[in-house]
Amino acid sequence: MASMVFRKYGEAEWHEATTVNFSHSGVLFQSNGPLPCAGDAVEWIVTLLLDGMTSPPKVRCTGHVVRQQEDIAGQSHAVAVVIDGYAFERRHHT
Repeated sequence: MASMVFRKYGEAEWHEATTVNFSHSGVLFQSNGPLPCAGDAVEWIVTLLLDGMTSPPKVRCTGHVVRQQEDIAGQSHAVAVVIDGYAFERRHHT
C-alpha cells in the first residue's frame, strides 16, 4: 500500500487515499472522502515507497474511473482507475 492524493479533474481540493493495488495500467484505491463515479476523469499523486530511499519519488497520474466497489462489511469504498498518462514529479532544491 502507498499513500496518495486524488481529485476529480478540474477540482481544486485534493483527498487522501491509500492504494490497494497499483500496476502499470491502473490503480485501485480506498478513501473515506468523496469518491468519483464511473467515467469521471481524475488525477492523483502517489508516493512510491522504496526501500532505502530517504526521499521517495512521486508520480502524478491522470485517468478515468472504471468502477467503484464496497468491501463485504460495507465499511470502506474503493475506486478502480485506468491510467491514461503519468509523469514523475520533479523535486525543486532550494
